[in-house]
Parts: sequence; structure tokens; C-alpha cells
Amino acid sequence: MSSAERIVVVGTGGAGLRAAERVRELNFAGELVIIGEEPYRPYHRPMLSKAVLTGAARPRDALLPTHSDLDAIWRPKTRVSKLDPEEHVVYLPGGEEVDYDGLVIATGMQPAHLPGAPRHDPRVHVLRTVSDAVAVQKLLAKGKGRVALIGGGFLAGEVASAARELGRDTTIIIRETAMLDNVPGFDVSETVTALHEANGVRLVTNATIQHWHTDSSDGVTMHLSTGEIVVADCVVLCVGGVPATDWLRGSGLFVDNGVLCGPTTHALGVDDVVVAGDVARWPNLRFDTVPRRVEHWMNAVEMGRVAAENLLLGRDEAAPYTPLPKFWSEQHGVRIQGAGHPSLAQDTVPLTEAVPIGSKITGYVAGGALVGILAWDSPRGMLHYAHELDRQTTKAMRRRMVEASQGSAPRIEPVTRTRPPARPVPPALPQQKIQPMPQPALPADTPRQRPVRPPMPARSAVAQQSNPAMPPAYQSNPNMPPAQQSNPGMPPAYQSNPGMPPAQQPGPGMPRAQQSSPGMPAAYQSNPGMPPAQQSNPGMPRAQQSNPGMPPAQQSNPGMPPAQQSNPGMPPAYQSNPGMPPAQQSNPGMPPVGPPRPSSYAPMYAPLRASMTGPIPGPVPAPVPVPLYNPPGVEPAQYDPPMSGSVDSADPAVMELPPIDAWRLAS
Repeated sequence: MSSAERIVVVGTGGAGLRAAERVRELNFAGELVIIGEEPYRPYHRPMLSKAVLTGAARPRDALLPTHSDLDAIWRPKTRVSKLDPEEHVVYLPGGEEVDYDGLVIATGMQPAHLPGAPRHDPRVHVLRTVSDAVAVQKLLAKGKGRVALIGGGFLAGEVASAARELGRDTTIIIRETAMLDNVPGFDVSETVTALHEANGVRLVTNATIQHWHTDSSDGVTMHLSTGEIVVADCVVLCVGGVPATDWLRGSGLFVDNGVLCGPTTHALGVDDVVVAGDVARWPNLRFDTVPRRVEHWMNAVEMGRVAAENLLLGRDEAAPYTPLPKFWSEQHGVRIQGAGHPSLAQDTVPLTEAVPIGSKITGYVAGGALVGILAWDSPRGMLHYAHELDRQTTKAMRRRMVEASQGSAPRIEPVTRTRPPARPVPPALPQQKIQPMPQPALPADTPRQRPVRPPMPARSAVAQQSNPAMPPAYQSNPNMPPAQQSNPGMPPAYQSNPGMPPAQQPGPGMPRAQQSSPGMPAAYQSNPGMPPAQQSNPGMPRAQQSNPGMPPAQQSNPGMPPAQQSNPGMPPAYQSNPGMPPAQQSNPGMPPVGPPRPSSYAPMYAPLRASMTGPIPGPVPAPVPVPLYNPPGVEPAQYDPPMSGSVDSADPAVMELPPIDAWRLAS
């Protein structure tokens, strides 16, 4: 590449930094642009879950050194929004476009989200960035309650070790039967589980969280599927991570569980894009031809350097990246070291005699060959067997590299476990062709006519006609007006009696509720022979009429409004006071009409009620002081002032890391 060209590195982790260094070491004279989301210099992520949590190291101690003058343009606190590989453009927020001649994708991982977990609560955290580590360290150093870890991997074990070192009660909740359950064999799972139990860590296995409760100030309450309840002041989600590939959606790259690459780390389908670190999924020809991701820090550093070399060489001249993955972890003072791919093993073999954990080494075998090793506090044994593992896998690697050089590309297949079907699949039935039945053709001279329907009679005529199909007794009298005709569909007691005087007949022009009912007993009918004062008033609603069939004490007073009349059917305690206006009468059977006092609200409904009716008067709670980062053995006066204008300027511990701009000027 010439001096007029530009290489863009997306990601400021270990893979991105080492890729940028390698580009300058190979005498690239063009422009180098490094884009990252965090505002700090690249740092050593494994230290976050170890020394930084216990306070033995400060965040500035995790800074990564640089071995060459990068002369790069740093773009901190910038998240790439989109990639267009056809136009060779990277899009930034605000519509900014950065074109490139070569691109290194090293965005790494982002913490996986546990469904239902209250990530908004300040007592629930993940552990990925330096800000996360400082927040968890504050809770571990200042609190006294229990620490709960969700997950059974290496990260959960390291955080549990740090919590026990600080004297905190610790509980690990896993849905498997033991920790590191995905590693073949029972040796590692049983050893790690016994190590934590021996150091006072409580394990809850075969359990999932069914419900979270964060309203209590005593801690976060978790209801488990086993029926147990765990309360903790600090909860750390260690449920793994997912590749940070959301900005690559729609770019044309294969981003299923990472960015799919070839053996040379070039992204499939493009020649000027390489991938490095945890986000890359490529076939390691040392073991097989299946693309996999390796989530180890040392692999990210090595892959970043190789990806930069292959980007400058080109796809045709680049060599496959075939590392021997190595990883390590430290838990409760025991150093665990591994190499290879233990997850590919079909069986395990002890490489040492039955000795304590301090000198134990386990080998992992697949197809009669060694594919991985795991050592416990045995650095010399680790070096010896790592050399043997490298020798046994090199022969198979060379054979696969020859096949790749001859043009037979390695197969790209997902890492899945095939299972036989539960029942045999029946053979497909032969498809039968169904011929349509022949339809007789109409003669050509046959006229097509639409069906003629008789006209419907007029609505008014139908209303005045009697039904001839009904008996004569039920037919209406056409000689009388419709309003005075009886309804043959009703019983005779409800029909008007033409033989009675008009005063005693129900009025057809009045509502039915105001008419006297001849079908009811005489006591309930209006008596025309009685004085008007004792008769019911048909002009008033039925509810206001007195009932002559009831004793006078139980009759209502028609001279008073209905709202002020007492209900004789209810006990006296539930009757209203007729001497008071209706608005002032109390109804003991219903809630109070006026707004209740603020103290009567339940606390959980107070915000909702306040949003509907306005703020609720009450005392303003005093602000809770936030403890500052104060690891043991370090004086607060040694802290540097925070960088102004930063989103994390309120946290002096996080802002100990020098900003990228100042580091570029100093270098």
C-alpha cells in the first residue's frame, strides 16, 4: 500500500491495538485511523476480574504498552453505525463517512443479556469494561451483604474468588449440575466445584431465576426455580457474551455468531477486510476445518498481528492463521492454565498421578490424538505438554494446508451435534393428478337471463297488514287505528280491555312504566276510587311513586327528591341522611368520594397516581452519598483530576485512565 492509502481499525481492544502496531512495523506509510467506543487508552481486560476487583491494582495499571510510534488518528467515544464493503466506506454517527483501502474488524464481544434481569438497578452489573469493574469493586469494598453470581464459567469463578478475598458471602447460581459443565469429562467440573466449595462459596445448581424483586433496600431478591430465595447486595451477570456485529447487519458479510472468515482471517466475499479477536469465526486448520470463535485474550493479541500482515499481503499471498490457543485463569490462589481445544475432546486422560490440585494435569483426546490440556498450578508441566500438543497437531495441520493450497477450500459448516430422528421418516406418497370433470357446454343460441325477483312490498303497507296465516283471535283489527289495537303476541292480561271505562284502561300513549298493570294484584294497581293523595302518580317515575301495598313506614316520600329518600330495604347504617344534601351524605358501602390522603396510597402506586393527579406532597428524601473508589493501601490524594466534559467525569477512579487524545500527543 502507498502513502496515499488509508487503513481503518474498528475496535480499541487488544486485537485492534496490536493490529495497528503491526501495520506500522511493516512500514505502512499511509493514514491509520483507529475508531473505538470507549474514551480511554486500550487496557488489559483480564486484570479487571482479578486484581482490579480486589483493589490490588488500579485501573491505570491495566494500560497496555505500545511498542512503536503509531502516528494514528484516534476517534474515541465513536460507535460505527454501518459498513458498505462495495463502496469501501465506514459510516459514523451524524452521517460522517470514512473511506478505507483496508479494514480491520476487531470489535470484540458485548455482555449477553439475561432475560428479566433488572440491568437498570445499581446493584446489578455485568463485567466487561473498566467502568463495570470499578462499579463492582465499590460494591464489594463498601457493602457487607451477600454477593450473587449468575453463571458457571471462568468469569464467575474469578469474581467469586475476589469476593471471598474481600470477606463477602458469595453464592453462584447455575442452571447446570456443576461449573464448567461444557468442558468434556467430569475432572475439570468436579475440581473447580470442589475448589469453590472448599473456599466458602455456596453453589446453587440446576436453578434458574424466575422472578426479580428490587424494591427492597435490603438487597436484590431472586426467586429461583428450585423454590429457594436468594437476597444479595451485589449481583454480577456472568452469562457469557455475544459478538459485537450489529453494525455489520446489511453489509453482505456473514455475521452468524461472529464474522465468518477464511483460514487467512479475510472476511468471506471481500479482499480488503480482515477480522481479529473474539468477533472472528474462522477455521483453525491445526484442528479441523470447522469455523469457530476463540474467546481468549492471548488469541486476540496474536490474531490482531497476523490479520494486519495478511491485510497488507493480500488474500492470495497470505498464510493461514493456525495458532495453538492458550488461556489461563486464577481462582482462590490456584492458577489454571490451558492450551488447545479441550471442547473437541472425546475422552480425557490423566497426565499425572493422583496428586492434589497443585500439580494436576489433564489431557483431552480426540481420534487418538491430543487436542487439549489443562494444568493446575503446574507451569513446568504446562510447558512440557504444550510442546507435545503442538507436535501432534502440526502433522494434521500441514495436511489440511496442502489441501487448501491445492484449491480445495475447507468446508464451512456450523458447529452442531446431529441427533438421529425420533422415528423413521415415512416415504413420500406419490402425487396424484386430479383431472377436472368435464362441464357441458351451453348452446350458442341460448340467451342468458338474470333471475327476476318479485318486488318487495312497501314498509308502511306491511305494518298495517294483518297476518292471514295466524288465527283470527291474534289478527289485528284493520278498522281501528294501530295505536289502539291490542298486541296478539302478548298475554290477554296485558292487552287493553275495550269493555272497561277509559279511566281504568292503560293509556297506549303513555310509557308502560306509567300504566297500571291489569295483570298484577289489585293492591299494586292504582285505585280510582281512592283519594288522589293515596294513589300513585303516573306522571312521575316509577321509583318516586309510593307503593300502596307496603306499610306507610316503608313507603317513600313522593314530595322529596329520590336522592334524599331513605332506602327501607337496607339497614339503617347504610341509609343516607335525608336532611343533608346528597353530595354531603356518606355511603359506607362505597369508597370515599373525595381524594384520599397521600398516606393511604401504596408506595408502588404512588408514581402512577402522581402522574395522573399531580405531585404528591411529602417530605423530600435526602440524597444518598455515593462512596468513592478507595482501594486498600492507596490514598485518595493520589488520584488524578477527572477529565472535564466526559460522561464518566463523576467517577475519578474510571477517569484515572488518560484520554486517547492526550496519549496520541504524548507519543
